[in-house]
Amino acid sequence: REATERVLATLDRQIANISVVVDQTSERLASAQSELLVRRATLQRRLVEIYKRGPLYATEALLTARSFGELIARYKYLHEIAVHDRALVRGVEKLRDDIGRQRAELVKLRDAVADSRGEKQKEEERLALLTQTSSSNLKKAQRSTKEIQTRLAKIRESETRLGNVIASIEAERRRAASRP
Repeated sequence: REATERVLATLDRQIANISVVVDQTSERLASAQSELLVRRATLQRRLVEIYKRGPLYATEALLTARSFGELIARYKYLHEIAVHDRALVRGVEKLRDDIGRQRAELVKLRDAVADSRGEKQKEEERLALLTQTSSSNLKKAQRSTKEIQTRLAKIRESETRLGNVIASIEAERRRAASRP
């Protein structure tokens, strides 16, 4: 019974720990989802801007430069925008992957909580059965003790009567032996 109670206490601690991790993971997931929404909106705005400018914008920007310095500056600007856009795309992909992993982790944690609760319920049922069995065995032992005490009392009474009968027979025999 004590081992089962210890197992129940351990399961309670595990459920509490898993619940804390579930809460933390849920918060991280919500944060990542909101950040993903923001980044996707930014990415969509950039795509709309690129679409509005048309396919030849970069070429036009480079060819309309008035000097070599302006050409370099425009190239550098376009390059930085492209690097920024690629980083934005990578960030969105990373967030999407992180959200997928966090969702999978959340599912695993929720399954672990469900398993722990199921295990706890089984242990509680086992403890109740052990308690009931122990109570039943105790009642049987108490009944058996009463029966044994009753038998012992009857045996003592029989022993006392038998002792009295033997004593009266001895007394009769002595009287008979003392008579000539």
